[in-house]
Amino acid sequence: MNNATNNPPITPPTNEDMLEDLQHRFPEIETEQKDFEEALATYPEDIVDDDTAAALQDVLGKMKKHKTRLGSYKKEEKKPWDSISNVIKNFFVKHEETVDGWLNTWQPRYQAYLDKKKAAAQRKAEEEAKKQREEAERLKREADAAEERKRKAEEEERLARQREEQARLRAEEEDRKRKEAEARAAAAKAEADRLDRERKAREKAEKEEAASEFRQMKQFMRTAEKLAEDAAAGTILNTAMDVFEDLVLEGGEISRLGTKLRHSPHLDDDQRAYLQEVKESIDGWRQARQDRLAAAAAEERKAAEAEAARRRQAEAERQREEAAAAAVRAAQRKADEDAAAAARADRVKAEQEAAAAKAATRAAQVESRAAAADARDAYADQKTADREVRVSTEDAARSENRADRIDNKLQKSTDADLSRTYGDLGTTGSLTKSWKHYITDDIALKAAMRAAVKPESEVYGELIDLLKPEDLNGAVFRFMRLHQGSWTGRDRVDDVLAGVTFAYEQGLAIRT
Repeated sequence: MNNATNNPPITPPTNEDMLEDLQHRFPEIETEQKDFEEALATYPEDIVDDDTAAALQDVLGKMKKHKTRLGSYKKEEKKPWDSISNVIKNFFVKHEETVDGWLNTWQPRYQAYLDKKKAAAQRKAEEEAKKQREEAERLKREADAAEERKRKAEEEERLARQREEQARLRAEEEDRKRKEAEARAAAAKAEADRLDRERKAREKAEKEEAASEFRQMKQFMRTAEKLAEDAAAGTILNTAMDVFEDLVLEGGEISRLGTKLRHSPHLDDDQRAYLQEVKESIDGWRQARQDRLAAAAAEERKAAEAEAARRRQAEAERQREEAAAAAVRAAQRKADEDAAAAARADRVKAEQEAAAAKAATRAAQVESRAAAADARDAYADQKTADREVRVSTEDAARSENRADRIDNKLQKSTDADLSRTYGDLGTTGSLTKSWKHYITDDIALKAAMRAAVKPESEVYGELIDLLKPEDLNGAVFRFMRLHQGSWTGRDRVDDVLAGVTFAYEQGLAIRT
């Protein structure tokens, strides 16, 4: 992207030339700035959903990378051109300020969304805890209902005796229905088998015809390709040219077979691809023939065009006939399929009826046996009801424990856990907390540093006066990194370094 190291200017340019050279060698900067501006224009001021936040997060991440590259380009360009450094600086600073403006506008909006997401996640966890407690109450109610079912089980024992006799009578009736349904199913199956045999025989004949025509077309194409090679070499005879044109012109043998085969449902994908290749070859041969005819006299061209029109009309007529025949075959196939489907449906319905009757017979028999067993099970149901009361009570206690665990997890969750989002381009965004340092009085800080130096080391005191703001800022930052572990539990530290405040603050992190 940076072409400065590859093609450096030979002589110092004027300010105007340098600006023009930068614009010429870094056109992608303006392009990317415009892309960012257009991208930001598509986002609302209030971010309300994960997809929009994730997309904006990717744009912000890319802008930070873009800003980093701008700084790198600026630093590299300034080295050999100190005399025109202001031009270079202004060129890049303008774009940096634009990106800063965008970041200052959009990062607070994105952070506002993360704040809302954090609050929503906390509300969701609280709602889940409430839901678990409601579930515990519901299970308690179910325990009470189990007590009621225990009472009803005793009544069911008496009714089970009556159902036993009724089930026996139904079993006899369902057995009779089953036999009738099996007879209907056998008749429907025989009819479906007959229609299926007729359909398969018709499809086999059509497949064999299509395969024969496909082989014939390939033979015609081999002949046409040989004649086309002779024609290209100028060694073809007039009689051979007539054969060639009868094969490839509109209405010719290849066109006739191709039209018919294209309407056939029995070709696979490779065969259809071959038909497409045939069409492209014939189109090329036809175009070559038209080019040769174009050199002929006007009367001959008119005659050839009339003949071509006649052939096209004949070809169109043949295609219509082939399409009509294909439509007839398709209609026949559709009728066959509909008849076969109806027969299959009748067979399936009859089989289903037979199966249902058989199942009903079995069910009636089972019900008869079950009714006899119901009386025995009724007493067991009483014990089951007792067990359900105990289980429901235990489930209610477990739901209450889950609600307590959710509350505990919510208390331990960090801002990053509740607000994290993921972009489509691999970026991750979340709210974070970290220590920041602020030099509120650099004079007081330097005075304290000089006071800590021994009197006999006055030269070091002079050295302190020579520290630049960026040097002092870097030293305080490294001091903070070294000691911040001992400030646990505090949000603000003012009593460590004179003129310096350390604060534990929430911020926005976007990682690419």
